[in-house]
Amino acid sequence: MKKVILNSIALMLSPVLLYLLAVVFVGHFLRDFQIINFLSKCFSIVIMGIIIYHFNLSKLIIIKKINWGIFSLCILGTLIYSFVYLFVILEPPSIKAPFNVFRFISVVFLVPFFEEIIFRGMAIEYLNKNSISDRSAIILTSLIFGIIHLGLEMPTLFDLNFFIFGAILAYIYIKTRNLSYCIIIHMLYNLIAFRIFL
Repeated sequence: MKKVILNSIALMLSPVLLYLLAVVFVGHFLRDFQIINFLSKCFSIVIMGIIIYHFNLSKLIIIKKINWGIFSLCILGTLIYSFVYLFVILEPPSIKAPFNVFRFISVVFLVPFFEEIIFRGMAIEYLNKNSISDRSAIILTSLIFGIIHLGLEMPTLFDLNFFIFGAILAYIYIKTRNLSYCIIIHMLYNLIAFRIFL
């Protein structure tokens, strides 16, 4: 069991390490951080795709047809959670960074797709296939999801949000066994946060 948990943690952290290596590599050639960030995420996704293909991990990724009733409830829940958290609990900044298309594509499309495949798709399926309970899988994947999103300062309520959001997505995935819901919800949440904070 210890080996299963360590393997799943390695699976979840490997994209972060790939991303950091890509930032260092791409950073040698470019100076615009937004382009470096975008290209590094693209590079990480390509490398993870190769790893998924090479080790035949694609069987752990489940994407099915969407049930529009469940989908509507998920979207409504995401909107309510996003607006309560982002407008009531947090205070939107008075000054936003200028719009950057590379940052937009990265934050709203690439990151949610990539993170959901790793955290909800592959990690939860790997844990479940190795006799780890749904509850433990939710806690472990949400904890790692929250940790990789920690700010550089002391953990704050904003950082706790990532653990809660990860747990909600993990619960939805376990109940539906459909990664489509998680990807779309994560994209919607990031879109709302992008428009407010970035």
